[in-house]
Amino acid sequence: MIVIGNWKMYLSVDESLALAKELAEAKVSDAVEVVVCPSSIVAGSVQEILKSTHIVLGGQNISKEEKGAYTGDISAQQLADIGGTHVLVGHSERREYAGETDKDTASKVAKALGAGLVPVLCVGETKAEKDAGQADQIVMSQLIGGLAETAPSEVNKIIIAYEPRWAIGTGDTCSSDDAEGVAAAIAEKMKELGFADGSFTVIYGGSVTPDNAREILSKEHIGGVLPGGASTKADQFLGIIEAAQQASSTS
Repeated sequence: MIVIGNWKMYLSVDESLALAKELAEAKVSDAVEVVVCPSSIVAGSVQEILKSTHIVLGGQNISKEEKGAYTGDISAQQLADIGGTHVLVGHSERREYAGETDKDTASKVAKALGAGLVPVLCVGETKAEKDAGQADQIVMSQLIGGLAETAPSEVNKIIIAYEPRWAIGTGDTCSSDDAEGVAAAIAEKMKELGFADGSFTVIYGGSVTPDNAREILSKEHIGGVLPGGASTKADQFLGIIEAAQQASSTS
């Protein structure tokens, strides 16, 4: 079971450090894998605060290039160098606001794996695509496209995050049954592509809260959650982690 907190651009530097200290003092156990993804400008400082805990550092984004004259970009290796272990790739906000394509995402997945990071490949449909009955088609297209440069034999661990775009930051959560249906379809497709059990985990993101996390995590094919706004508040994030711990103990 894994919980990945995406802090996005919600917090100032001081707020990020304060939140990291609260999480460190909470003494989160290792029963659940916990990852935090702060803004890159504060990632190294957050890692220093959390390095003696069971919480690990993730990145919100990496460059599709390995190195070179790419002003403003951060490479997969640079993230790994400061202690990062995971990285989000293909997040819907990167697709929507930065114009990232499946080809860009595929390159980032490959770069992450090459640097020893666990890529968290985000897939999900818009409200219009959902209403048009295209959700499955979109999710599978993004999944296949994001893995286009990666052979199953090259993967030790990869995470697929199903995040319906219409549920992100809206408070409108996908029903747990619907999320489970998509997660099961993703797991089946991963096996068709040659990925073995244990080499991938499917998680859910999209307005995750302590109140709905337990039900979401009770589903067979959902192995974790990716909260956004809720992960920027210590009490809510710790509540989600507690729900994951309870789900893990009963699975």
